[in-house]
Amino acid sequence: MNAEISFKLFEITKEFVRDNVKAKEFVSKIEQAIDNKFDESAKILATKQDLSEAKVDIIKWQIGTAIAVIGIIIAIVKLI
Repeated sequence: MNAEISFKLFEITKEFVRDNVKAKEFVSKIEQAIDNKFDESAKILATKQDLSEAKVDIIKWQIGTAIAVIGIIIAIVKLI
């Protein structure tokens, strides 16, 4: 979380909590919870590299499948 957002959150919190120390502690805990949630989400999201690797694998499978289908068609035509 950047400093500007932290400061705005602190200012809002000060309206409800008069003690600056408790307000800072509250904002710190909220920032920590948000950072933890972001870290958890980042672990399951695909990166550009993951997507690039998946794309290469899909292309390999498409080419392999096309070759297999052509082979099967040629074999069927030879049998007829």
